[in-house]
Amino acid sequence: MWKLWNYPINIHCWGGFGSQLYALTLALDLQNRFCNREIKLFFHTGGVTYRNPEILSLIGDFSYEVVNDFGIASIDTATKRRFCSLPRAVLVKLVFFTGLMSRSDSDSEFRKIKPWVKTIRGHYSYRSQNEATIKKIFPVTMFDAGTDVKFLGVQYRLGDLTELQSKSPIDSNRIATLIHRIDPPGYSVWVYSDTPSEATDRLSKHGIECRAAIKNSLETVIDLSQADYFVGTSSKISFWIAILRVVVLEKKDSFLPTSIINQLTLNVGLKKSSLIQVY
Repeated sequence: MWKLWNYPINIHCWGGFGSQLYALTLALDLQNRFCNREIKLFFHTGGVTYRNPEILSLIGDFSYEVVNDFGIASIDTATKRRFCSLPRAVLVKLVFFTGLMSRSDSDSEFRKIKPWVKTIRGHYSYRSQNEATIKKIFPVTMFDAGTDVKFLGVQYRLGDLTELQSKSPIDSNRIATLIHRIDPPGYSVWVYSDTPSEATDRLSKHGIECRAAIKNSLETVIDLSQADYFVGTSSKISFWIAILRVVVLEKKDSFLPTSIINQLTLNVGLKKSSLIQVY
């Protein structure tokens, strides 16, 4: 079939598993909107920590490329001012104005994307998520049916948060207090974390008997989506677990920090987000 714009839509992605999922849902939504356009995903390794593409088993027929930009020093503000001269700034604005380059971090930006767009850059995490798109990536058949394992699962992001000055992990006492309040009799507590030993040590100091689950990101999402109780932290993986629990599996007893519930409402709407409890 003849194509009016014979070049792919290049979607650039930075970050880990959760951020990559936001890029994938954008790709699928654009595929439905511009059905004759090829779409290519670009996974950037750069950031505070090195990032690998973690969703390759989920992207289907989309082509992709890994951009090895980790460790490339960022340009300081003074240098940016010297190089971002008026003509360059005008050129960048012109490219966005023409619609060849676009952002899609929100629903309004998504609606403004032109059919001839070439490049999309952003975090994409404030868009409302289409339920059909979510279920295409995570059909209910991906989850075990009728498991007899009863457990409370915690997704405890630590990692680089323990070293950053601008962000910090959720206080372990806050998580432990919630677990004591839930107090599910006969349920084991499993902790899924990027630093499992430290995560379990932090919770154990507050009287929580728990074990670490050593799983990759996708396995973490699948396991915790099925947990009888789920406690999330300030992590995009926690976002996606909560989304899958209310959209795909219609599970209750999910808990997220109060600071991030507004973003979840942007993703799934007020009706679905109201099923998530806050702490």
